[in-house]
Amino acid sequence: MEPFKLKLIKASGTIFEGNVLSAKLKTISGEIQVLNNHADCVGILDNSQIEIVEPNNSKQVFEIAGGVCSVSDKILTIVAD
Repeated sequence: MEPFKLKLIKASGTIFEGNVLSAKLKTISGEIQVLNNHADCVGILDNSQIEIVEPNNSKQVFEIAGGVCSVSDKILTIVAD
C-alpha cells in the first residue's frame, strides 16, 4: 500500500501532518476509509474518532467533535472541532 498525505487541523493548530497508509472517518452519511488514490470528495464529519495507520503500521486515534474533510490531489485534509 502506498502512503498519501494527511493534514488534521483543529482550532488550536495542526494536530497531525504527514504520510499515512489509511484513515477511517465517520461522516454524517456513514464511515469511510481513505486510501491512496481515493476519488476526490468532500464530507461532513460526525462526532467520532479518526483512526490513521502510518507507513510503519503504527496506529493513532484522534477524537473530534465534528468537522469537514476533503480529498483532493492525493491529499486528505481534515478541519475538525
